[in-house]
Amino acid sequence: MALLPVEPDETANMSIVTSTDLSSFGDGYVQVVPTGIRPDRQRWNLTYKNRPARIPAADPLNNPAAKQFDVINEFFATLGVGGKFEWVPPHASVQKKFMIETYSVGQPFGKAGQQVSDFSATVLEVSG
Repeated sequence: MALLPVEPDETANMSIVTSTDLSSFGDGYVQVVPTGIRPDRQRWNLTYKNRPARIPAADPLNNPAAKQFDVINEFFATLGVGGKFEWVPPHASVQKKFMIETYSVGQPFGKAGQQVSDFSATVLEVSG
């Protein structure tokens, strides 16, 4: 399984998503039951802000910062929505598996040869 190649910005945030079954009985009465062995999962919003988006040097190997954005973009584009990868979230000590729910690439901006772009993705913890 693929490993997330570049750590996201420190502003990545997490929410807990609980899988449940909901039954409505009328008159406002409902019964909510967690589903599965592990109903609580982590959903992370990963961001990569102002990363160099164009390679100003003729040889991309001479400019690792600019190549970094290409690595991020290519990783998510190759896996696509529904693709799975492993990553150690902030303040965790073990690798977890995640599935890509959405991702977006910002339009590059800035001077020629010094362009930057933003990238964001929403990923959901999965088992197996």
